Amino acid sequence: MVAVGSTDTGVLGGQMVLTGGLISSEYGVGGSIAATAGMGTSATGSRGGEVVFTGGAAYGSADCLLEQYDCGGVAVTAEQYFAVQLGCDKDCDFYGLYTCGGVEIPSAVYTAIVGGCVQRCHGGDVMLAGGEASFGTGGNIQLKGGAGVGTESGRGGSVEIIGGTSAATVGGNVVVSSGPGNENLASGSVVVRTENSGINGVSGGIDLDTGTSCSGDTGGLTMTTGASTGGAGGDIVMAVGKGDTGDGGDVVVSAGLATSATEGDGGRVVVTSGSSTNFAGGDIVVESGSGLKTGGDIMVMAGLAGTENGADIIMASGSSNGTGAYGGSYIVEAGTAEKGGPIFVTGGYANGPGEDDNGGDITMSAGAALTGLGGALSLSSGNSTMTTSGNITVFSPDSGFYGISGAIDVYTGDALAGDSGGIKLATGDGSSAGGDIELAVGTSAGSIGGAVLITAGQSQAEASVGGKVQVTAGYSVQGNGGELILSSGNAMVEDSGMISMTTPSGGTAGDSGAIVVGTGNTFYGHSGDIEVSTGAATGGQGGDIMVAVGSTDTGMLGGQMVLTGGLISSEYGVGGSIAATAGMGTSATGSRGGEVVFTGGAAYGSADCLLEQYDCGGVAVTAEQYFAVQLGCDKDCDFYGLYTCGGVEIPSAVYTAIVGGCVQRCHGGDVMLAGGEASFGTGGNIQLKGGAGVGTESGRGGSVEIIGGTSAATVGGNVVVSSGPGNENLA
Repeated sequence: MVAVGSTDTGVLGGQMVLTGGLISSEYGVGGSIAATAGMGTSATGSRGGEVVFTGGAAYGSADCLLEQYDCGGVAVTAEQYFAVQLGCDKDCDFYGLYTCGGVEIPSAVYTAIVGGCVQRCHGGDVMLAGGEASFGTGGNIQLKGGAGVGTESGRGGSVEIIGGTSAATVGGNVVVSSGPGNENLASGSVVVRTENSGINGVSGGIDLDTGTSCSGDTGGLTMTTGASTGGAGGDIVMAVGKGDTGDGGDVVVSAGLATSATEGDGGRVVVTSGSSTNFAGGDIVVESGSGLKTGGDIMVMAGLAGTENGADIIMASGSSNGTGAYGGSYIVEAGTAEKGGPIFVTGGYANGPGEDDNGGDITMSAGAALTGLGGALSLSSGNSTMTTSGNITVFSPDSGFYGISGAIDVYTGDALAGDSGGIKLATGDGSSAGGDIELAVGTSAGSIGGAVLITAGQSQAEASVGGKVQVTAGYSVQGNGGELILSSGNAMVEDSGMISMTTPSGGTAGDSGAIVVGTGNTFYGHSGDIEVSTGAATGGQGGDIMVAVGSTDTGMLGGQMVLTGGLISSEYGVGGSIAATAGMGTSATGSRGGEVVFTGGAAYGSADCLLEQYDCGGVAVTAEQYFAVQLGCDKDCDFYGLYTCGGVEIPSAVYTAIVGGCVQRCHGGDVMLAGGEASFGTGGNIQLKGGAGVGTESGRGGSVEIIGGTSAATVGGNVVVSSGPGNENLA
């Protein structure tokens, strides 16, 4: 036993110094100091002795100054001392400053703390320091557990570095730090590793754990590389070693569990790439491993919620403050293979029992703009180099037992200054036929099938025009143009559907719209026909065709109905005919042909009728003169200005006016049959001919009856048959 005696005077107890021998010869090695505990050589439970180095105990309790350290004569606060112990970043732009655990430390204070510090009432330190070297490498310190040399049992001894316990305040820190280099070179590395395993074993693990806490937060775990001036910040690499058997090792990052029943969320996992003050920020790359068969999946899932809403997944590309710059893109792309991978986007399933427990929506919205155009939304199927491009299918699925299937709405937004956006449905060009566009309503099991409604836009401005609905069949360069077929729905039992073509009523100061039905012009062939016909009926009556002009309460003439055959300008041509043929009766039992009836319009006027006067082209004519001319006239050849008609002298101007046509108030409408005019030939004939009786055994020809109209109050109508006048020189 070697011991230094005690003292009660001065500021230092007696020292014990062990110094190996100095050597000054070439390649010499200074003398060693070895302390080896005794061996335990018994085969039964013996163990080797311990080598114990313990700093001297400090039992001082007064004037301790626990918040201050003396570092080579420099007074340092406890906060500064412990901040330096936890590691510092050096401010390379301002060499007089260090940042240590968020605390700024002046260079002189940092140098003093690194040089060593003491404190009153402080237990004695145990310092192991390798020897200095003037030109070589400083001496190493090796802490090495004892070898387990038994071939059948026994394991190597551990190396344990444990901070001191405290009965009153905080336990001691454990600081492992590499040595600093000079101003121009790098600091030393810190390597923590387990040794390689034997042939049949596994390598040891590395655990970094903070202890449990009985009151307050547990200690944190921080991995940080230092800041750099003139270079890049150091990397942090976490990599699992490769293996040739079984699955590859996992990398698991898990935030803390919160178990409080009243407050506290689970811990967050935050992954942030590095920022840049002048160039691009760092990327975040999440990539699963490649495989000979299949690559690894990437799964991003939010946590399960017990009582409230499920957690969100929010992925957003970066914004930019640069002039003329774009915000970051958001690209989702499936993998390339012999069969391309699909992309599925599915709203959340709703398993609640209520009617308002709806499935999750999917909302896709392009970006808004302050002054430019809003972003476009493009949905495109995949193309194919050799065959057919992909379909685009937009549908709502079938409903449940008690609901209806969902609607599909396609519409553009309102415009505050200008036209609202259009909607265009178009199929692509084809080398054989263009693709069809089909609008079809689903079959109904109820009483009414679904409607197809096409409505043009409403216009509210003054003197504006509502939007038109235009349906045009396809154009053809070489062949016939496409057909336009408008057909109502058929029915297996009841009536087929009606086709109604109407224009709505006009406004308070306008006309109702016209309906124009016409075929196009032609350069070399016949223009198209217009055919209006009702269908044949079996067991019922053939459908009527009714053409009627609408009534009016304003003006002097009701709306006219004009039937005009086609004009022809070719040599020896014949103008188009107008034929009105009533329907045949083909049954052998009592059937008869239909009638052709032309009836002038009835006149129900009773006031201001002027029955004794006619208006003949603006010439006022008495009823006596009018009826006299109707009965026939003799012309006074000696005096060309006078006609004698039924004993009544009629001036030539009056005669000409009456022959030109007259009207009278309260007069029923005339029926006029007139042959067509001829410039150099004979005017057209009028032939009234009774129908032929074509039966060989019975049947007679039809009569021709010309009967004046009856009168309930005065004289019945006349029947006048007169040949036409010639010109002045002919018969």
